[in-house]
Amino acid sequence: MTAKRLSFTPTRHQNNSMFTRGQNLTSFEARGKIGPVFSVILIVGLIAVLSVMYLFQITKSTSYSYVLDSIETEKAELLAESEDLRNENARLQSAQATANSNVAASMTTPATIEQVN
Repeated sequence: MTAKRLSFTPTRHQNNSMFTRGQNLTSFEARGKIGPVFSVILIVGLIAVLSVMYLFQITKSTSYSYVLDSIETEKAELLAESEDLRNENARLQSAQATANSNVAASMTTPATIEQVN
């Protein structure tokens, strides 16, 4: 027995061959096809899942809106309190400055006080 040596050389297929360059040599076919009832059930299921996801997103944004509203209300209350404290501080400093001024020190007290009807 003599062993023949096989040589593999790349060859181009002719244009009239079944397969041309760049095509796959294997093809796959679906074993079973889905029926119209199953496709309707599948579409309804997908719509239901997408609807639930949408509702979760809307609920989440609504809850963020409530949190944001409460924070904005708290901010407005704190700004009003800050303004009240500034006014009180200015009033107290003004009263103290008036009592310590030269004009107030040079004033005299009245001799008699009368009420007018």
